Amino acid sequence: MSRHTGGRDAVSRPPVRGRPLRAPGPARRSRQGPRPGLYFGAAAALVVVLVAGIAVLLARGGGAPAARDGAVSRPVAGGAGPAAYSDAPSTQVFAGIDRRSADAKPLTVGEVFPKAARTLPDKDARARLTLADARIDADCAAAIWGLELGEMLRRAGCTQVVRGAYVDKKAGYAAMVAIINLAGAADANRIVDAVGDNSVPGFILPLPRGDRFNEGFSLARGRAMGHYGVIGWVRRLDGTGDEQDTALLSLLVTVESPKAVLDRAAASRGATAFG
Repeated sequence: MSRHTGGRDAVSRPPVRGRPLRAPGPARRSRQGPRPGLYFGAAAALVVVLVAGIAVLLARGGGAPAARDGAVSRPVAGGAGPAAYSDAPSTQVFAGIDRRSADAKPLTVGEVFPKAARTLPDKDARARLTLADARIDADCAAAIWGLELGEMLRRAGCTQVVRGAYVDKKAGYAAMVAIINLAGAADANRIVDAVGDNSVPGFILPLPRGDRFNEGFSLARGRAMGHYGVIGWVRRLDGTGDEQDTALLSLLVTVESPKAVLDRAAASRGATAFG
């Protein structure tokens, strides 16, 4: 997978670096053991602390994992990726949905792919892409490949991935879109940047009814839209094309602009939904 900074609005920027965790130091040992008179008092205090801790866990629902840790199990280790990739960070247009806490309602297949919008026309490519497959996964690992990417999604609070596959057999194109629901815009920026970086192998898994994205040339781009990471992926059915293919670039813009996310951003500003 090579990184491509061309395209209509691809952004070149330095990779985001996480803050290194500080390893805990070794525990210090006392040179003198505890005095016998203190031993039983410490034991009794420990019992009180344990009982109080158990009560707190029960009150919180049995010690459920933190909300930021999304539902990500262990993804498959390998898979297909695009021949060229570019990415763009979130912009002020999506400031109202920068945090999932401000946009808490989960996406649904019906919202992202309503019956009235299951065909995507593209004048430049002279194509009409028709939805061939759609799926939503609460376990984000089911929608991606790459162990390191899976761990990044867990840390980014991934709670769902919505995927759709489109095909226009007459014009000879196939396209995919994936919407990744993350905790915040910074997480979305980091994820769309990382999937195109060869140092972090991993990508979206094609849907079964999508065309053969593991064959021939394909082009992809990631866009952060508030707390969503959106990845578009397109190819010609015959596997031909290159990074300057204007029809593929046009299709990429079409598929990577999901109306459901645009409408949520507009609603957060009290604006009219995108047409």
